[in-house]
Order: sequence, then structure tokens, then C-alpha cells
Amino acid sequence: MPVKDRVTKMGNIAVVLLRLTTILISGLLISLEIKAQEYVPMLILSGQNNHNWQKTTPVLKKMFGESGLFTVAITNRPDTLKYADYQKFRLVVSNWNTWPDTSTRWDQTKEQAFTQFIKEGGGALFLHAGGSSFYGWQDYHSIAIGRWGKNTAHGSIGEAMVHFSNTKHPITEGLKDFTITDEIWENTDICPSATSLGWAQKKGSDGTLEAAKHPAILINHYGKGRSFYTILGHDEKVLSNPDLQQLLIRAATWTSGIEISVTGTFGTYIFRPDRKPHFHPLISPNGTVLTAESPQDHLWHMGLWFSWKFIDGLNYWEYTGDPTKHVSEGMTEIQSVQVDSSKQGDYHIHLNIIYHPWDKKDSSVMKEVQRITISAPKADKSYWIDYDLTFTALKDLLLDRTPIPGEPDGQSWGGYSGMSIRLNTDFRDIRYFSESKETVAYGDRIRWVACEFDNGQGLREQVIIFDHPDNPRYPSPWYCINDPATPMYYFSPAILYKEPMKLKQGEVLHLKYRIYLPAKPLTKYEIDKL
Repeated sequence: MPVKDRVTKMGNIAVVLLRLTTILISGLLISLEIKAQEYVPMLILSGQNNHNWQKTTPVLKKMFGESGLFTVAITNRPDTLKYADYQKFRLVVSNWNTWPDTSTRWDQTKEQAFTQFIKEGGGALFLHAGGSSFYGWQDYHSIAIGRWGKNTAHGSIGEAMVHFSNTKHPITEGLKDFTITDEIWENTDICPSATSLGWAQKKGSDGTLEAAKHPAILINHYGKGRSFYTILGHDEKVLSNPDLQQLLIRAATWTSGIEISVTGTFGTYIFRPDRKPHFHPLISPNGTVLTAESPQDHLWHMGLWFSWKFIDGLNYWEYTGDPTKHVSEGMTEIQSVQVDSSKQGDYHIHLNIIYHPWDKKDSSVMKEVQRITISAPKADKSYWIDYDLTFTALKDLLLDRTPIPGEPDGQSWGGYSGMSIRLNTDFRDIRYFSESKETVAYGDRIRWVACEFDNGQGLREQVIIFDHPDNPRYPSPWYCINDPATPMYYFSPAILYKEPMKLKQGEVLHLKYRIYLPAKPLTKYEIDKL
């Protein structure tokens, strides 16, 4: 394909920046895109290294720049960077160190600028000796992951085999083990909180692999930021290895938190790191955009999505800090995503998610396996989306919502949480109905609710949400907003509306919902037959 349409693969997912391409995945032709700025801005830290940075930095700049994903800047004076300087970039790549002077430190404001950038979601990539600095600065070691330690050693440059121990991570999924000629470090000083994705084994003079496995590919998290480290990349010749280049581009993509989405006739499903996973736009069988994303009245409303309100008193719903940075008190963090389209016409999306205070990743309170199935369109183009959600409490916890009227501090707008849809603000003449009610009120316990509306072009359409009979508290209380003045159209099977829910450590909560998108409005009888 032309250079301007380059694609970087993330597992089975192709990532394209502000370009829409069509590719073949598992036998189904689908479209995938990134919805971010045209290129991701990257800053390479250079100008000092006990290795030949004068030759390796140009190779890195060329490699990342020609990937079609990044714009690359270089600084030879990282010690002068202020927080405002870091804010111009999505990630930094360190080809810089102070070794053998390991005791030196930046001044406090420069150190705070660096850690704040990472903590707020910036990415960092370190290769070979790029993390061997500031041995008295523990936060730096947590971000840089690996450095030359007291017991670290290496032999001469030689052939080694690189093995991937975790092939489900976005960086490594789909990659094959490869051979490289490099300087392999032994007993690297690695931050204990890091996660290994692979190791290197040296080859002996007879070509057989030595027994020792040396950690070679590692990741970590710091606040909302991600970092990557590899012992590989000793010189410019090593950096010309195409397998290493692919690994480094994958790592840079992951650490920068590039927005990733799956696009089809249903619209777009987005699973970027700094947002809750959601559908927007969700497209009706008639081509209407059904959803609203981040409207000014509620920036945290994300099209079609699932979100808890409070977990142990922390707010996982609203953005409680700067709304433009999508920071809630509690973090809904996507750990991994798999997209399978092996069955013609269907999409299957599998996510692993953890819940934790936004600045305390090591204090996870709950994990989730989220399975989404998007059906192939029927003959009339109707289709449905199934949500299958499995939550496991990692400690005793309380799922809660804003109190409702009649409770202490109750609010007229209280009770919402869970499976939700925020509809297009251009819709008119909205009505919510069910099998037993012509108008649905807050807290009504009903099997399903249909929202019918004029799509703004004179066509009547519907969105129907079904509560599954196996769900606890079935049939669910519902939460429906019909506010043309704002305008705000929102509805939800609000499982916590009547009361909070306690989960014991290890307890599993299983929820299932179906969202049905008919090609034309259906009667109550027709909906009951679905």
C-alpha cells in the first residue's frame, strides 16, 4: 500500500491515523480506523549516552517517522524540559542516560515535570541503556523499568533468540519469536512492579540456545501513563533488525495510548485507553446516527456504553477533574482487547478490564470480562448487539448510585448506573414504551424498553434494550430521560436504581443485555416475539 496509507497492526487489529482503510481480518472484510490527531507527536531524548547516540538517534527518528504514525522531535538537552514542553507530545523515547554518573539528579521542578507528564497519561519508551540514570530517583526507575545494576553483565555481541512469553498483549499479539544479533544484558536491574512480555536466550558457539532466559521486553504503568523497556538496541546495526523495529513501533503505539476503534455498518466501537469502551457513532439500519458522544451538558456520556457510578464511594462515572482529560476518581482501565470476525458478518469483541482508583493501579477493586457480539444484519438490515459482562470482586465492595427521592440526600435525578445509551440530540418526538406501559417512569420494573423517535429527517425509528431474565433483580428498574429543552434523551436498565449492591471478595456478578436496532418501528407484539 502507499506510504500515506501505512498500517501498523495491533494484534489482529490494524491501526490507521485519520485514514480509513479496508483490510481482511479472519475472513471478513471490515474497516478499522484511529480517530486521533493525524500523527502522534513523539520526543526522543538524546545528546548523552554511554552508547553511540550520534548514530542510533537518527535511526530511531527515521524508523518512527517512516512508520506513518508519528511526528518525531529530538532534544539533546532533556534536563531543560519543562512540563509545558512535555505537554506538546504523547510519548518520549529515551536514547539518553547519565551512566556511569548514576547519582546525579535533575532539579525538583524538572523531575516533577517528567513524572507529571507520565502520571497524566504520557507514554515512555526506553531501550537498552536508556534507563540507566538517576539511581536515587525511584519513580524514574519505575517508569524506565530497566537499568544497568551492580550484578549486570554482558558478553560480546552475538546471536540470540527473542521469545514472547505473553502473546495476548497488544504489543506482542501476532508477533513471532525472532533472532537478533545484539548485546544481551544479564541480571538487568528491573523495577519489581514491571510485567515481562518476553526474554532473550543467547546462542552458543555451536548454535544451540543457552539455558538462561534474560528478561528482554517489559512494561509498566505509572498513574495513567504506560512505559516500555527492552534490553535490545545496542547500536545502529541492531536497530536495523526489522523484527525489533516492528516491536518498537508496537510499543510506541501502545505507550502513547493511540485511540483504536472497530468500524463497520453498525458504526464505530472505540476502546481507547483514556475512555470507557463505547459505541459512537452507532448507526441504525437506515443510516441514522443514533448516539451522542460527550455532549456539553454531560461530557462523560459516551454513546452506547456501560459504566458504574460509585464503587466503594469513588466516582467512576463523571470526570471529577479536568473534563477534557477524562479523569474520574475511579479508573475503568482496558487491559486487553480481542476482535474476532471469523463468522461471516458477526463481530465478537472481548475486553479485559480492571477497576481501580485512577492514581492507584495496584489497588484494583474489581475486574471485568466484557464480551460484545454484533450480529450480522438480517435481510431487512435489522441487527442487534449483545453485552455479556462478568464482574469479579477483588475485595468486599459496594456498588452504589446517587440516592433517589425518599432516601437520605435523595435527588430527583438519582439512581442511574450501568448499561446506558445517550441518543442523538437532533431527534424529536421521543417516547419510551414497554410491553405493559405506554410511558415508562423512573424505577418501573420492565423486561424491555423501546425508545421511538423522529430521526430529524421525518423518519420514525426505534432503539430497544432488553434486560436478560438471568440478571439479578430482573426485571430491572429503568431510568429514562426525555428532555427536549436541553436536549437530552437517555435510557438505561438501572440495576442499582432501587438499592446499592454489595459484593464479597471473589463474588461474581454476571449481567447480559441486548440492544436491538430494527429497520422500522415494531409493535409491542412484534418486540415480544424477538
